Order: sequence, then structure tokens, then C-alpha cells
Amino acid sequence: LRGDVSARPEDRRGADRAAFDARVKLVGAKTSSGHILNLSVGGLLVEAERASFAAGSEVLATFRLPGRERAIAARAEIVRVQGGTRVRLRFLRLSADEHAAIQAFVQAGGAS
Repeated sequence: LRGDVSARPEDRRGADRAAFDARVKLVGAKTSSGHILNLSVGGLLVEAERASFAAGSEVLATFRLPGRERAIAARAEIVRVQGGTRVRLRFLRLSADEHAAIQAFVQAGGAS
């Protein structure tokens, strides 16, 4: 299956998530790097290095899963900012391959 998978309602907050300590780059109106704290097929929680994002803004989140050669680059919406640097993102669009890779990673219990 190829193509894009829009974030489905079942993929959002009720989705299983895995703890995950990896670098992520967030590019929007501003750019920041950070660490992923947890990941699901619906989105991710990031501790950004700089307080530079506002809820409602869109970013491109780029990160790698262990054992995966290609980076995942997903459009995401900032849904919440806590303490200035803790940012919750909701994926807006993932390729079918990216969705499957994240889902397999989460179901396996994650890793760092």
C-alpha cells in the first residue's frame, strides 16, 4: 500500500504510545531540535531545545526510528505547548510506509 495516510481519529490521543529517546528536528516558522519523549501513530511528545512554537502552528518533524534507514519526515500540528519547551504534536499526514513503521515500533514496545 502506497500513498498518504491522514491522521485518523483512532490514531490520536487514545493510541498506544512508546517511550522513545531520539533526536528530532522541527521546522516551521522557526526551527528547533529536541528529544522525542514518546511516540504514537497519532503524534509525538517532544522536549524542544528552544521555546519557539505556538499551539496551532504546523511544522515538519524529522526523526529516525531504530533499524530504519530512511528518516521519517512528517507534517504535524502543534497541539499543546507546556512550560515553553515541551511540545505535543499531532501528525497531519504520514506515508503508508511511515505509518506502518511507527505502528510496528510502538507495538514492539519502543526502544531508544
